[in-house]
Formats: sequence, C-alpha cells, structure tokens
Amino acid sequence: MFSVTCQQRALYEKVQLVSRGVSGRSTQPIQSNILLQVIKAESDAAETEGSGYRLNLVATDLEYIGISTSMEVEAAEEGAITVPARVLAEMVGRLSAGTVTMNVDDSNTLDIKGGNYQSQIRGLPADDFEQLPAPDDPLRFEMPHRDLLRVLQRTVFSTSSDETRPILTGALFKTTGNKLEVVATDTYRLALCQTLLPAETEREVEAIISRRALQEVLRVLHPDAEEMVSISISDNQVEFVVHDTVIGSRLIEGQFVNYPKVIPAGGDKRIGVNAIEFADALDRAEPIARQDAHRVVLQIAEDEMTIRAQSQDVGRTEESVAVSLEGEPTEIAFNANFLLQMLEACDADEVVMELSGPLNSGLLRPSDDDAYLYVLMPMQIM
Repeated sequence: MFSVTCQQRALYEKVQLVSRGVSGRSTQPIQSNILLQVIKAESDAAETEGSGYRLNLVATDLEYIGISTSMEVEAAEEGAITVPARVLAEMVGRLSAGTVTMNVDDSNTLDIKGGNYQSQIRGLPADDFEQLPAPDDPLRFEMPHRDLLRVLQRTVFSTSSDETRPILTGALFKTTGNKLEVVATDTYRLALCQTLLPAETEREVEAIISRRALQEVLRVLHPDAEEMVSISISDNQVEFVVHDTVIGSRLIEGQFVNYPKVIPAGGDKRIGVNAIEFADALDRAEPIARQDAHRVVLQIAEDEMTIRAQSQDVGRTEESVAVSLEGEPTEIAFNANFLLQMLEACDADEVVMELSGPLNSGLLRPSDDDAYLYVLMPMQIM
C-alpha cells in the first residue's frame, strides 16, 4: 500500500512542476489529477544513500504536454494513487517546512500529515490514469543545457497564441547532420536560431513542437548544468529528458510555413545600435506606444536614431540614441514590444538592423552572431 515520507520543500517543488502538465479542459476527470507512484530505486547508490525507493509524479493532458519527475524519499512502501493536482499543490504548499508523510487507505483516500496538520484527499485508482506513450523509433540526440536554453529563449516567444492556426503555436525543430535549426513565427515576426550538436544525427528530421511543451522545457534548463539534455523525436511525438524530469508532447501535425521565403535577402541600409540603449529607449516609449497598437517610429539619420511614439488621447514621446548607418537615412515603424522581446532574447551588446524600405520587413541580428536572426514586419507610419 502506498506510503511515503519526504521533505515538504522538495515535494512542493515537484508537485508544482508536474501540475503544469494538467489541462483544465480535459473531459476525463482523472487527467486533472497527478499520479503519485512509489517505485524501487534502480541504482545501488540510491538504495544505500536513502530509503531505496523513489516517488514518481506524473501529469498529462494526453496531447500537448506530459510531465514526469521523481524524487528521493526517506521511507516508503510501493503503491500508486492519483489525486487532484490543484488541491494537492495548495495543501502541500501551505504546510510548514519539515517532514511530510502520505499514506493511502483502501478507499483511495490520500492522508497527508505534516507537523500538527492532517488532511485527506479523495483520489482515483492509478490503473485508470493514462499517460503519453514513449516515442516509437525516434531520432535521439543530446545537447548541453546552455545551448538548448539559448535556442529556446531566442525563438519560443515568436510562436503564436492563436489556436485557430495550430501550426503557428509551435516551433519547428530541424536537424541536418550536426546542426539544429529552430524556427518560430506568428506571421508578424519570425525568429530563427541555429546551433551545432556534439555529434551528427543519424537522419534528418523536421518536427513542430508546441509552445506549451517548450515553455516547460525552458523552466527546467540550467545554463551551468553539466549533464546533457536527451531529445527523442518520432513521427508524432517528442520527449525531452532533463536530469530526473521527462517532458513529452505530441507533435503538431501539418506543414510549417515556407520560412526561407520570408527572410529578406538583405537591405541597402545597415544600422548598428547599442542593444541596451535601444531597449531602454523603447521601454520608455512603450507607455505611449501602448495606446497606438505599440507603434514606434524609428527615424534614422547618419549617426542618430530618433524613437517616437504618439497617441492623440495620451500624448507623445521622443528620444534619440547613437547609431552607425551604412546607406541613406530612412524612417520605419515597428511594434515596440516585438523589438523589446528580440533585444532581451538575443543578449547582445550591439544589434544590426538591415532595412530596405518603410513597407518591407526588417532583418535584425546580433552584430557578432550569424546563428540568430529576427525578421519583423513593419507597421504603417501614422
């Protein structure tokens, strides 16, 4: 019968993590639950250092996300149960730090004790809980945490939240040899980032992975982690293994946009600007720009760019920053938020904008990194 003794802080962190795999729109009540499962630890080290058991926690919406993780426990008996994710998270989160004991009785009720606190949660049998299957005949490859973190930070924000166009709610993963290319677009902007893998992949693959799954992967990546992230991609699924956490998802079906045609060949105007100064000026313009669909007008001369925002109801703002310009002076309008997101994501000292006209897409990239580019549609100058 299920029984577990562990520390409140560790349990709460794990419950919070897997709770994000639950969908509030599930038609199956049990899929709004977390599966709690005590299993025998596989490694001899775990048996000698702890109780010899681990607690597995799993949640999934059976479509775009499945999250499983595990933790060491101080004492345990094998067994399993599912309990409502939200209730469990709130109860465990409000316990004082210290030892927590959980037991299950014959009526599928989870008894939780911590200090002087005791409560019961009605659960459902673990046998009825469905999980995402493992990917079938997947392409497997590994990459460092920091590389995957950089690629996702530079692209995922450009995916669309419009569920009427599912293809755009995910990012394209494309492997060729030892190169991984990730592309995301919402039709107003496009972000593309490339990185080299430690080894060549066995075959090429293209997969559209949901924004929701990639955001959860971002949460568990650590730039200083030494172990590798394992990625498995099959015809219809993807799975990321990050230390003791597994994040899986069904792939989004369909043909991704023909993104090479969206990327401009290059403009006849090349503007270099300090990324921090540019971002600060855009941030100060945003309160006014917000009243006009986030529009900012960039007026670019030989050594200066003036950033303007205006609203008839609120007012106007104007600020200049130093730039270097190759080509003729120009003027163009962009969405300030879209510019700010790119500047934050690229984490560069200087960015370069390549422009060809006020009605044509602009191309932005870090001045010292050709592996990342950002295409942004202009707005009408009012």
